Amino acid sequence: MTQVAVRTSLADEFYRSLAVERGLQPCTIEGYRNFVGRFLRHLGSDGSAEGLSRLGVRDVDSFVVSAGRSYSRRSMRPVCTAVRGLLRFLYRKRVLRRDLSVAVIVPRFYALERLPCALPWEAIRRVLDAVDLTTARGRRDRAILSLLITYGLRPGEVVKLRLEDVDWRHDAVHFRRSKNGRPLSFPLTREIGEAIVAYLRSGRPPTTARELFVRLAAPHVALGRGSAVSGIVRRYLTKAGVQSRHMGAYVIRHSLAVHLLRKRHPLKTITDVLGHRDPHVAYQYTKLGTEDLHGVALDAREVLP
Repeated sequence: MTQVAVRTSLADEFYRSLAVERGLQPCTIEGYRNFVGRFLRHLGSDGSAEGLSRLGVRDVDSFVVSAGRSYSRRSMRPVCTAVRGLLRFLYRKRVLRRDLSVAVIVPRFYALERLPCALPWEAIRRVLDAVDLTTARGRRDRAILSLLITYGLRPGEVVKLRLEDVDWRHDAVHFRRSKNGRPLSFPLTREIGEAIVAYLRSGRPPTTARELFVRLAAPHVALGRGSAVSGIVRRYLTKAGVQSRHMGAYVIRHSLAVHLLRKRHPLKTITDVLGHRDPHVAYQYTKLGTEDLHGVALDAREVLP
C-alpha cells in the first residue's frame, strides 16, 4: 500500500463536524481519524477536494475488500462507519455528485450473538493480591485496579480522572463517561479512598499534571490512552495466574456486571452502574448466568426416550 502524506483540510473539517454536530468524544473521533486516514492512503489521495471528487463505487469497494483482509467482521463495523460518515459529509459539501455512503455495506450483527468475556469474581479479587504495595508502581496500580473493580469503569475514564474529581469533603468521586461525556458520581468507598491516599502520598511523582494517574518515568505526564490501563490489567492478570482469552480492562467491567447479576441486582441498577444509556445493553450479561441455568435444567433421563 502506497504511503501518501495526507493533507487533511477536508478531513479536519469532517472531524470538527463530528464534535460539533454529533457531539462525539475525542477518543471516538480519534478512531474516525485512523480509519479515514487509512482510506485516503489506500486511494493515494492527498485529501484535496479535487482528488476526492473523482471517487467512485469501485474505489470504495476496493478499500472495503482490502480492509477486510486485515480486520475481523466485528472490527470492520467502525471502519465502514467512518468511511460512510466521510462520504456522506463529502456529498453534503457537494464535493461528490452522488452519495456514495450507500455503497458501503456495514457487516450485519444480530442481537446478543456473542458472549462478553467475564471471569469468576474470585479471580478478579485475586488480581489485587498480586500487587506489590511496597513500590510506587504497585501503589498506583492498586488504586487503578480498585477503581476498575469497584465501579466497572472503562479504561479511558480512569485516564481522564483528575485530582479535583475526588471530592474528599463529600466522600464522592466524579467521572466523565468516555462515550457520551455525561458526568457520573459514585460514593468514595473506604477501600478506594485509602488506595488513592497511599498513591498520592508515596507513589505519585511531583508533577503539574492535573490528571490523577501519571507516568512514573519522566516526563511525569498523564497516562494518555486507555491502552495503558489495559496493559496494567493484563500484567496483574498474568501475575495472578488468571487465564482468559481477553486480558484487558474490559474483562473487569464485564465481570462486575455478571457479579452484580448473580447477586440479584436489577438490570436497571447494572445499567446505571456501567453508565449505559440504553437499558437493553445490560441484557447481554444475562447470557453469562450459565451456572444459574443448571438449577432449572431437566435431568437427561427425563428427556431421553
